Amino acid sequence: MFTHTRCAEIQERGCAVLRIFANASAENQIAVASAGAIDAVVRAMRLFPHLMPVHEIACSALADLARDNPDNQTNVVAAGGIDAIVSSMRKFPSSAVLHNVACASLGVLGRENRRNQEMIAAVGGVEMILYSLEWHSQDVTVQEHGLCALAVLASDSGQNRSLIVDGGGLRRFLLALTAFVDNERICSTTCQSLSMFSEGRENQRFIAASRGVEAVLAAMRRHDRHFLVQQHCCVVLGNLSRHEDDHRREIIAQGGVHSIIDALTQFSEVSLQLEACKALGNVAQETAECQKA
Repeated sequence: MFTHTRCAEIQERGCAVLRIFANASAENQIAVASAGAIDAVVRAMRLFPHLMPVHEIACSALADLARDNPDNQTNVVAAGGIDAIVSSMRKFPSSAVLHNVACASLGVLGRENRRNQEMIAAVGGVEMILYSLEWHSQDVTVQEHGLCALAVLASDSGQNRSLIVDGGGLRRFLLALTAFVDNERICSTTCQSLSMFSEGRENQRFIAASRGVEAVLAAMRRHDRHFLVQQHCCVVLGNLSRHEDDHRREIIAQGGVHSIIDALTQFSEVSLQLEACKALGNVAQETAECQKA
């Protein structure tokens, strides 16, 4: 790849081979990175800025090189990988394949790394992920990886949470939760995100006004045996019912008390039991209606 810099086919195939090696084992992932794989992949993206196939496989290769490897995450960033990925998203807005792998890559690079999360946001990564979710609203894999990437970017950074909200992220979460209620992964990721974003009162009001209670309870009923969906939804309902009487009444009217009790009965894990009890306690401030429910 370093020798034949003018041959696009060699660059594309080289990225594909590096991806295969990186996926084979953790040892291979370290070995190919040590041999210069990360620099080679980012360089391929720069050498052929307008060739979409090169960028698609390069984004995939960067994700596989960085996955579960903090040193490689750092090296991808140092090589300019974040800029290269976000730039690819801008250049090829119509490619669902590229946006899928780009969102996946940004999620990998930001995982448990606040500095990377904020670097991704600083170069427009949050904006591009939100555009991906809008442009490819019917593509399940783009939705899965885009929503997951937003959850990662918001997990350790209040600044990023504000950017996501300002960019319409709450609306996008709720749209996905409604449109893909049968998709276990999307429901789990979206409810996890809503559990983070529903801590502030303005966000609580937006979620409730956007039929968020209905969407969250639909996810609980559809995935009644999925622990994480149930736990995240209990957190959301607990947050929504913390301050507003109207929200409590809505949860009761939509059958939320029954759904929370069902979760308590279904799962014995302490973390879920705690969140479900908090939610019931908040909802029960509407004492008479809650007792009837």
